[in-house]
Amino acid sequence: MSIWLVLICKILINISAQLTQDGSGSPNLSEERVLKEMSYKNLQEAQEDTTLVSAFWDIGRGNWDHLSRSVDEYFKNAERVLSAKNKMVIFTDPFLAERVRNLRRANDPNLKRTTVIERSLEQMPYYQYKDRVIRIMNDARYRVKIGKWITDPEYSNAVYDITMFSKFSAMEETIVQQYQPSTYYIWVDFSLIPEIFLPNFTNTYLPKNDLVFRNNKKFRIGGFPNYILLQNKTLDQIFESHEERLCGGIFGGHEQGVLQACAIFKRALEDCLYQNFVSDDQDILGWAFIKSSGLFDVHNITQWAQIVSNF
Repeated sequence: MSIWLVLICKILINISAQLTQDGSGSPNLSEERVLKEMSYKNLQEAQEDTTLVSAFWDIGRGNWDHLSRSVDEYFKNAERVLSAKNKMVIFTDPFLAERVRNLRRANDPNLKRTTVIERSLEQMPYYQYKDRVIRIMNDARYRVKIGKWITDPEYSNAVYDITMFSKFSAMEETIVQQYQPSTYYIWVDFSLIPEIFLPNFTNTYLPKNDLVFRNNKKFRIGGFPNYILLQNKTLDQIFESHEERLCGGIFGGHEQGVLQACAIFKRALEDCLYQNFVSDDQDILGWAFIKSSGLFDVHNITQWAQIVSNF
C-alpha cells in the first residue's frame, strides 16, 4: 500500500470519527464533545453562561378594543418566564420595577442573578421612530397594501411596534453594559401565553436544546416551514401576505451573533421605513433574514408550542 493511500485512509477515518454513527454526516453534538470544545467543566456551568433578557412596558393594552390584555394578565403569564434559573435582565417602567423584582425573588431571593432596568419606553432608543411610524400608518397607500389586516396592532399602533423593536436595543445594551455577563443571551417575551407556549421554567434553564444552541455563534430563532420562501420575497410580498415565518417570542445566541443581529435588525427597519412599510419585529426580521440569512440559525417549528421545546 502506497504512502499516499495510507494517508488518505487516515484522513477518512478521522472524518468518520467526527460524523454521527447513523452516517448522516451531521456533527456529533455529544455533551462530552461540546463541553470540551467550549471549556465548560459541566453542563450546569454551560447553562449558567446564558442570560435571559425581557421587558415589559404598560402601553395601555388593557384598554384596547381589539386584542386587549391587562397588566395583571401580563404579570400572571410572566410568573413562568421569570421563574427560570438563568441570570435575567428585565427592562420595565419604574412604577412596575418592584413588582418585577418580587416575581424574581421566588427563585432568586437576593436578586444576585437579576438586574431590573427602570426605564420608560419613551427613554428607549427605538422610541425616536414613533413619529415616522405614525406617518406611515396614516398613509393611504400603506393602508391599501395592508388591506383587511389594518386593525391589527402591528399595522395600526405605533407604540406597540416601538415596544417590539425595543427588544433589540434591550439585548444590545445588556451585552454592551454587561449587566449579567454571559457568553450567550436569549430574548424571552415577558408574557408568553402559558397554555400555548410555555412549560414551567421553575428550577430549569433555557435553552432546552442546550448543546445544539451552543454549537455556533449564529443567531438562533424559530421558523415555520414557509420561512425558507422568504428568500424569494419582495418587501411588498412580505407585508401583504401576513404569514407567520419567524418567531419573535424567543431568540438569541452567542453574544457576537446577537450583536450582529441587533445591527442588522436596525438596518432592516430603516430600509422598511424608507420604503413606507412598518410592522412588528417578526416582519422586520423577515426582511433582515433576506439580507443576511447566513447569520441565522433557524430551528424548525410547525406550531407555536414548539418555540421553547425546540430551542
